[in-house]
Amino acid sequence: MAIGECIFCAIVKGQAEASIVYEDDAVAAFMDLQPVTPGHVLVVPKAHAVGLEDLDETLGCHMWAAAHRLARALRRSDLRLTSQRHRPQQPSSAPPGEARS
Repeated sequence: MAIGECIFCAIVKGQAEASIVYEDDAVAAFMDLQPVTPGHVLVVPKAHAVGLEDLDETLGCHMWAAAHRLARALRRSDLRLTSQRHRPQQPSSAPPGEARS
């Protein structure tokens, strides 16, 4: 990857490593290297874009549809169920005997 090149463009071109979970002619989806939640996936257009406003409406809708299908699959997967079982419980900030709101 060249200095200053977009990392997402490098991933799409196969010049940077990524765990691709979905790809078609217009978008690619891959696992985030620093996931916020188990199964955190990034969906990006194959054509370079700085922000969502740079996408034409058709591509934006296509990207959203791909993300929606991936999110649905993740929610139905064992990965989500496993992560819920191992999620640490949040400590209550309420005094003993009072419920948190």
